[in-house]
Amino acid sequence: MTTLTKLRGVVHGRIIELNEEVDLPEGTEITVDIALPNVAEIVPELPPELEAVCGALADLGDEVDEFNRWYREARQADVYREIDPE
Repeated sequence: MTTLTKLRGVVHGRIIELNEEVDLPEGTEITVDIALPNVAEIVPELPPELEAVCGALADLGDEVDEFNRWYREARQADVYREIDPE
């Protein structure tokens, strides 16, 4: 038998902390459907300058991802390479 119950909670990494107790035995497997709140409720308003930068980067998803990957690797290796302008 499947029973549906709507609960609210807070995400902490891989843990979802429910706002109320549930009467389930420890180790019970459950299925979780996630409904996110309105983004405006969880993301603070950005200063106009930062919003403009984010907007400019929005179309460069792959390039930004590649740069971030390179930058993380360079910081871990503590070595920086010159960026080819081409």
